[in-house]
Amino acid sequence: MIAISVAEDTLFELVFYEEEDGSEPVRDWAQGLTPTKRRAIGVAMQEILAHEGNDVCSTEYGKALGAGLSEFRVRLDAEQILARRGKAVVRKMSAGGRRSCFASSSIRMATN
Repeated sequence: MIAISVAEDTLFELVFYEEEDGSEPVRDWAQGLTPTKRRAIGVAMQEILAHEGNDVCSTEYGKALGAGLSEFRVRLDAEQILARRGKAVVRKMSAGGRRSCFASSSIRMATN
């Protein structure tokens, strides 16, 4: 099982769904995204979904689909999500001129 490392005040542990063969469709999908989109998803999962759980459906980030299924929607980039959560954002420029942003507190996705 893969879980997201979360802050101490977080109410929910996020775990990727795992097929019988051990594959994780959501993780596979996320790994195919651009780094910017992947970072936005990771930040949104930690800053929003881990705190809201199924209550995310009462926000702009979620929708109940029925039969116990819910959809998690991310329309903002990582910097916008962190700003809405009142987190300080540190901007770094790489040698290639690409900008990265990170919350002042550590945000990491656990890996195998």
